[in-house]
Amino acid sequence: MSGSLMYTTVTPGEDVLRQQAERRTLLEIERRRLMAERSAERKRRDSVRKSDRVRRTDERAAGRRGHDDAEAGGRSSADEVRAAERRMGEAEALLRPLRARFGPDCLAGLDQDLSLLRKRLRRAEAGARMSGDLERVEARARQLAEAAERDLGPGTEQSRPAGRHARRPEHGEPPADRAAAVLLALADAEQRLADLEVRAAEFAPDGHRSCAGLLDQLRTALQEGRPARTQALLGAVTQRLTHLTGIVFEAEHAREQEAARRRAQDERAAAEQERRRHETLREAADRLGAVQRHVRDALKTAAEFQAEALADELRLVLRRADDALDARRTEEALAAVAELEQLLPRTEARLDELLLARDLRNGLARALRGAMAEEGFRHVGGQQSGRGALHAFQQPGGRLYSVTIGSRPDGTAYLAYGVEGLPVFGAPPEDEPEAVLLRVHKALDRVGYRPGELRHGVG
Repeated sequence: MSGSLMYTTVTPGEDVLRQQAERRTLLEIERRRLMAERSAERKRRDSVRKSDRVRRTDERAAGRRGHDDAEAGGRSSADEVRAAERRMGEAEALLRPLRARFGPDCLAGLDQDLSLLRKRLRRAEAGARMSGDLERVEARARQLAEAAERDLGPGTEQSRPAGRHARRPEHGEPPADRAAAVLLALADAEQRLADLEVRAAEFAPDGHRSCAGLLDQLRTALQEGRPARTQALLGAVTQRLTHLTGIVFEAEHAREQEAARRRAQDERAAAEQERRRHETLREAADRLGAVQRHVRDALKTAAEFQAEALADELRLVLRRADDALDARRTEEALAAVAELEQLLPRTEARLDELLLARDLRNGLARALRGAMAEEGFRHVGGQQSGRGALHAFQQPGGRLYSVTIGSRPDGTAYLAYGVEGLPVFGAPPEDEPEAVLLRVHKALDRVGYRPGELRHGVG
């Protein structure tokens, strides 16, 4: 019977089943303790995260008040305001000799535009649009100065007091500087309207047409030599242009305010979205942190039992959670962590069943060694694995019995025997393997392990 293979299943007796039930209860209690520990850790992390969120919200609100006020008002920095004030001062310095020479009426348009610009500076408006308007005023001031120098030459002491109180020559003709002042004022009004043309067409087209009509009348009166009407029209067009400039400035300012408000609103919305994204990722990371140590313990236990399928499933979900967090994929990270939270208790329960199966195998191994010893066998070695154990027993006279103690997927224990060697010459029938194993099985039955029918082949 050299090399024969036999096997049998083993059913635990009542005492062994009772011990296993008690052991299972203790394992369930331990699993509930671990779940409570994870739940408490998650709540602790939630509390810390909420406290941090409240603190950051307060800090953002405090830091945003001044920023939002500045954005809502279209305000510029102090440096920009000072630079604009300096440029306005330079423009006024350029106009000062012209005002002394020609009187205030010639420079009324420039003076009124400068007044509007000062109003904008008082509300700290000194951005790109303000800079462009300042450049246009500066250009007009230079044009007036250059035109006066080109057409009339440098002013003299006698000519400087001229203005609305200058004495007229005979026949009611205005003095030379006075006539030049009207021409300069007309040229400035035309340039002023040209500077406003595109913007006025958008915000006040009727006002633009009205100013253009007054300028046509002013040119006609000037050509017809009607000084009184010319002076009246010049004052009217200056005032109308100032009104039109104010409308354009305010409309542009309102549009900038609205744009700044929308920009701030979009920035807040984007910041809120990013905050929620960050909070969600942190929640996922915190929840992962609450179970990570237990996942590592489960993987270690699964490796001990060679439960590759359980370990692979756990690693796969853990990797999905880690990858989603690294890539900042919020929904995927939360879903993977939630799946891991559900999978972990199931894995722990399955590992506990593997532990119970191993306990059953270990108890069976001890009982088997005792039963074999009663038959005179000597235990010559054993080897444990995650799925079972292999023991070797030497029979007096030379035969070697190899016994595998394993567990089926449903937890049922089994014994598989291999017998090697030749029988002892003249040995009685009761020393044959089947007879020996039947006696061993009876001994096992007496200590709470009930073997089934002994079968030949591989179970």
